[in-house]
Amino acid sequence: MLDGLLLGAIYLVLAVAPSALTASCVKNMLGAVGLTAVILIALPITAMVHAITNWLPSALVNAPVSLLAGRGFAHYLPAAGIALAASALLLFCAVVRLGAREV
Repeated sequence: MLDGLLLGAIYLVLAVAPSALTASCVKNMLGAVGLTAVILIALPITAMVHAITNWLPSALVNAPVSLLAGRGFAHYLPAAGIALAASALLLFCAVVRLGAREV
C-alpha cells in the first residue's frame, strides 16, 4: 500500500514541475495555467503509442489501484524513473530561469 502512495506522490511532483517551469517562462498566470494544462494533457495522448506506454509518467496515475489488484511494483519503475528525472530537470530549469529574472 505504501508503494502505491509513493508512486502517486511521484506523479504529483511531476505535475507541479511543469507548473514551475511555465511560471518562469510566461508573464501572466493565465498563460502559465494554460501551458501547464497543455503539457499535462499531452502525456496521456502520447500514451496512445503502445511501445512507450509503460515508460510515460502518466502510467503512474492508475498505479495505486493496479498495485492493489495484484500488478507488481517493478512494472512502474521505468515510469517512476522517467518522472523523477523529468521533475528534477524541469525544477532545475525553473530555478535557473527564475534566478535570472529581474525583480
